[in-house]
This record gives sequence, C-alpha cells and structure tokens, in this order.
Amino acid sequence: MTEMLTAEKAQEIWLRLYPEGMTQGDLSRRLGIHIQTSGNLLPAAGSALSELGRQLYREEPSLERCTEILAADAALSELVLHAAHLAALGSRRFNLQYAVMFLGLTRLRVLFGVALLRWMNGDKLAGAWLPLWERSLFTARLVERLAAHYHPVDGTEYLAGLFHDAAWPALVPFLRQDYGLFFDEPDALFPLEHEIFGTSHADIGAAICVRSGLAPHVVEAVALHHDATLPDAARLRNPRYNGPFLAVLLRLADAAADACGFPIPVANAPVDATRPTFEEILHTPVFQWLRALGLPPNLPALAEEELAQVRRVGALLARD
Repeated sequence: MTEMLTAEKAQEIWLRLYPEGMTQGDLSRRLGIHIQTSGNLLPAAGSALSELGRQLYREEPSLERCTEILAADAALSELVLHAAHLAALGSRRFNLQYAVMFLGLTRLRVLFGVALLRWMNGDKLAGAWLPLWERSLFTARLVERLAAHYHPVDGTEYLAGLFHDAAWPALVPFLRQDYGLFFDEPDALFPLEHEIFGTSHADIGAAICVRSGLAPHVVEAVALHHDATLPDAARLRNPRYNGPFLAVLLRLADAAADACGFPIPVANAPVDATRPTFEEILHTPVFQWLRALGLPPNLPALAEEELAQVRRVGALLARD
C-alpha cells in the first residue's frame, strides 16, 4: 500500500482542482456531467454480458442457454475456458459446453462478476487496484448470500455489492481527463473524499447507479451503505427491494471485507488502521440489529468461503 497523502501533495491537488474562482460546487457539476456523458456504465441491455447476467440470476437458470450466450462472445468464451482449465489444474481439455458443465452455476456467477468488473474498467485493471476489484466481487457475493437468508434474491443484491464502491474507479479517468491528475495507486485517492471533493463515494456511486438504470432500492442502498442510522425494524414490513435494509447488508459485508484484509476505501483512514475482527463485528449495532430480524448465517464461515472463491479468480480479474 502507498503512504498516506502528504499535506503538500493534498495542497497541490487542491490547487489543480480549484484554481482561482473555482469551487467544490463547480467540481461536483463537472463530475456529474462526466457520469452522464461517459457512456453506459453497465453493458448494453442486448450485449452477451447482460444476457448472461439475466440468465444466471433468473429463478431457474439454464446452463444450456448460458452456453449459447457464451458461444456468441469470444472474450467471454475464452474467460470460461481459461477458468475451467485453471480449476482442473490443466489436467484435461475442454470445449465450451464441457467447461460450462464443469464449472457449474456458482463458478459461472463468479466469472460473471469478474467479466462485469473488467468491463467497467475498460479491461485495464492496474495491479495496485486489484484488491479493490476483489473487494467489490467479495462484497457482491457475500451480500447476495446474506440477503438470501431473509428473502428470495434476484441479482439486484449482487449488483449493489459490485457497485457500492464504483465511485473510486469512476473518479480515476475523470481526474485524468479533466485535470491531468493520475491515481495509479488507490490509497492516494481515498483520503481526498470529503476534504477535497466535498462529497462522498457513496453519493457518487449512487449517481452512477442512477445513470446505469439500476433499481431504486439498489441506488438507495449504495447511497446509505456508510450511513450510521439504522432503519426502524418495527416499520420494516418486507426486506425485499428495501434500500435501507440492503444498505445494512452492504455495511455488514463491507466490515467483513475489512476483517478479511481488503483495502479500506474510507476517507482519512490511515493505511495501518486497525481492522475489525469478526468477533468485534458480531457485537456491532449493525449485526445486533440484523439479528433481531432473525439469526443470520454464520458470517465468519460465509466470509471465508467467499474469500476463497474470490482469491481463486484474482488472476482472471487482472488478465489483459
């Protein structure tokens, strides 16, 4: 990890972003324009990647249909074949149909997350950013598994996890194109959140979700995933499609990501910040609030399972 941003460097960035006469409001407006005009932040509805996601997250997915979709996209086919080769430790040869059957639904969902994150970043993932991408994939999978304990899931929970920190990679090209500022190391960007940008990555992420046409409960969950206020459990009639409830799951998954050693994208957090242990997480107000709705699954065990899955696909995430 990089060293914390020095006061001198922060001042240099401030002067670049806010020359005489420019305010934080001006920067926010330019960022808003960037989000609105930078093209689809999710793949087009008719793309193979979008079709694959819809198939993987329907009530009764068809591996046969997944194979047909993958066969229409050379990059996705290559990703699946390479993943099957890695999973089999090179012990056999695969055609696409055999690879899909060998990997199964769970692994294909992991690969969908990998492909979506690679697409979001133009398939140019710098090595220093890899832990943040892995964190997003981990959070997406863990949020979905937590949500499944309380209501049927449909993939929107997964997308909330993938997009909850989408502001960080979105800021990098914006700052490079508009201000000539380069952040190849994510740790140098995290401390700027409130002090310099005057807004939060949660609000920026929510704007990205709106631009990408995600469901309102996903937008709300991303906006609230660092909010200290817990919903009123007495007024929570149905947790499904409920933004504040999904935000609670995001907060819990975020804490689990910290406990697993992923980078902490929090403003002004020192690089050697003490990470929470799972024992501490289980005694937090967030976990206790959730427990009142019904005992959730074994969080440490779930996190370990998802961490193992994400670590296995790290090499796929970083491939050119």
